[in-house]
Amino acid sequence: MTALLILLVCSGICAFLASIKGRNSVTWLIIGFLTGLLGIVIIICLSDLSAKDGYEHFDAVEHKPAAKKRPWDIEQ
Repeated sequence: MTALLILLVCSGICAFLASIKGRNSVTWLIIGFLTGLLGIVIIICLSDLSAKDGYEHFDAVEHKPAAKKRPWDIEQ
């Protein structure tokens, strides 16, 4: 009974941290329930996908952050 309570708390913490980091909270709710404290450690170590600096994605060819699109850029 105590183990089930611990897993439920861990799943809630994982879902909360996932929503803060811009990840799917339902998926991390399940991962947190299945892995317990390990899921919390994993979600803490993952990068934040909700970054607003314009460099969320990297250019696969040049291996550098993709340039942020500006309103006055012309599409080619």
